[in-house]
Amino acid sequence: MKNILKSAVFLLSFVLFNSCTNDKDYVASANGFELRKDSSVTPPDVLLEANNADNFIKLEWDRANNGVPTSSAYSVLVSDHDNDPAFEKAVESVVGLDLTTADARNCTLKVGDFNDLLNRLPSFTCSAMNIDIRIKSKLGVASNALFQYSNPITVSVTGYPTLNQILALVKEGDSPDLSQKLASSAVSNLTDFEGYFYLEVGNYKMYRPDGCGDFSNPTVYGIGTPSSTGVASLVADQSQSFIVTEAGHYFIKASLGTGSGSSTCTIKKYRAFGPFGNATRGAGGAPVTSMVPMTYDANEKKWSITMDLIVGNNFKFKSNLWDGDAITPVGEPLPSPPYVPAASGAPSNTKIISTLGDLNGTGSVLVPIALTGGDIKVPGANNGAIKRFKIEMSVASPRNYSYTLEEVPN
Repeated sequence: MKNILKSAVFLLSFVLFNSCTNDKDYVASANGFELRKDSSVTPPDVLLEANNADNFIKLEWDRANNGVPTSSAYSVLVSDHDNDPAFEKAVESVVGLDLTTADARNCTLKVGDFNDLLNRLPSFTCSAMNIDIRIKSKLGVASNALFQYSNPITVSVTGYPTLNQILALVKEGDSPDLSQKLASSAVSNLTDFEGYFYLEVGNYKMYRPDGCGDFSNPTVYGIGTPSSTGVASLVADQSQSFIVTEAGHYFIKASLGTGSGSSTCTIKKYRAFGPFGNATRGAGGAPVTSMVPMTYDANEKKWSITMDLIVGNNFKFKSNLWDGDAITPVGEPLPSPPYVPAASGAPSNTKIISTLGDLNGTGSVLVPIALTGGDIKVPGANNGAIKRFKIEMSVASPRNYSYTLEEVPN
């Protein structure tokens, strides 16, 4: 009996030991996975807008082996094979993926979908491009996420432009490719080009590239003398230049008409951007139409300020031109720093150059800014409380304006 008990105890100990030593401690690791092209669809060499609804390519791939028994989230990466072999400037998308089914590993990209991805590449051109398509696997979230990438599938394809039309404002002696740009609201719109610029002293003309932004054989417009309202003619004979005698900030709009004398631009100088609105004033403060001048960082190409805001209230941005220095208005409570009052010569409502607001009205940390957009709400309940925020905004990319609003701890 004792021997039986001893044997049973030994067997149980062995089983427990063996069970413990066989427990697997999973560690996530990148192993790669294979991407394949469905042979039932042959990608066309040339993309046409008329064929946007046609299938361009069908993809399927193996499950990413992360070293742990769990599923990944997938996305498609498109990059320029010749100019970006390390896909450092790749465009990422989930268009064409089945996001409703767990562990779905297939994607169908339409002609229109793929052309949109091509247009988002920094090196997009209307000529044939060699394009790499990869699948990106993501396991986990935030900074702890594990990424894997499939093998690339390379296709040669010619896309058509869908991005905004552009004009280059070129200083004499400079390259149009490297010069600052105006952009229109759509590829089909030639009447609402605009851009914000810091211009150095010199003579300037407008350069128009081909439909894909190539300046190899541009149309060059001379700029006539602006009127008292800033309106100037654009002339194709290049006979005139816009002459900047003092460096500064400018807001410039342009319209390319079809008749003689119908191409014009409007040039307006401004001194600074700044927030204005109910969030920038306490009771007894200066009128809310007065903006608070921000500081410009030429290296970062951003306007910024750290200031008090009334939480739960709204503000927008405006660019303005004025003479004289900022003067602290009378009235309390008054958020810091000092404000410019709505007085003669100050950046008041009467000297607005442009107004920008939140495109979506969501109060997001970083969103595009619309031309005449909505209010930007300061986070928090509308109870009169004042908190300090760092505000940054950028108009460096034409029609792709942005801002951030970040609370600064006391």
